[in-house]
Amino acid sequence: MVPQFAGGSRLPQYAFAVTTDETPALPAATRASQWGGGPGVGWAASGVVLAVLGVLGYERLILLVPIDWRVQALSSYLVVWIPLVAVALIALRLRGSGSLVHDLGLRFTWLDLLWGAGVGLLLRLVATLVEIAVYGSSLAGVSIGTDAAPEPWFIFAAVIAPVLISPVIEEAYFRGFTQRAVERASRSRWTAIIVTALVFAALHLVEANSLRSAIVLGVSTLLFGAAAGALASYTGRIGGAIVAHIVFNGTLVALLYS
Repeated sequence: MVPQFAGGSRLPQYAFAVTTDETPALPAATRASQWGGGPGVGWAASGVVLAVLGVLGYERLILLVPIDWRVQALSSYLVVWIPLVAVALIALRLRGSGSLVHDLGLRFTWLDLLWGAGVGLLLRLVATLVEIAVYGSSLAGVSIGTDAAPEPWFIFAAVIAPVLISPVIEEAYFRGFTQRAVERASRSRWTAIIVTALVFAALHLVEANSLRSAIVLGVSTLLFGAAAGALASYTGRIGGAIVAHIVFNGTLVALLYS
């Protein structure tokens, strides 16, 4: 499957693959050589900075200007997605190989479903324990399920965006784009995993509205980021990390709206 950019765009035709064969993880030296010449850490950092500025600016805007909740539902995601996607596409256009398989490790195997589901469920359990330790109860006793038929925009904001779209964009950017850039610069697998997990957690901390929520968000996303990063690094692809992210977010949504 090769997504194509219409209208004579200069952006390359990127390819990604779904495979059934198992590809062993590459040694660090081989990975660094294979990924050599790709976008650097500066590109990765710029996308995160723009996303943070977008979130902070948007939060200020909605305090000053009345905005319909449907527009808010879409805009709150777009202020993060657009900078990440735009920076990645531009960087890969200038420094990439033209293949998302090569540049980001955007590949899936059947084993990724098993590993991803296991990591996602395990980290959701860990996140629940963190919530209990901080709040005294899971989800701080919050339940927002409803008997009313949800509107399409609500389904998008509560299910489609966090469970299906965000995991793909965030894992492609953080585990596929940023982590590889950091590993090229540091020549260290675990430096790349930890640094990327810290940046991933920092981006999510923008959502925190109290010290306790910052602790829960920070610890949960840091641990998840490290686990997803290790999974991506040791398999050489981000398929498992994407599945883990979908399961991690999906189980939370199921608990909230059940």
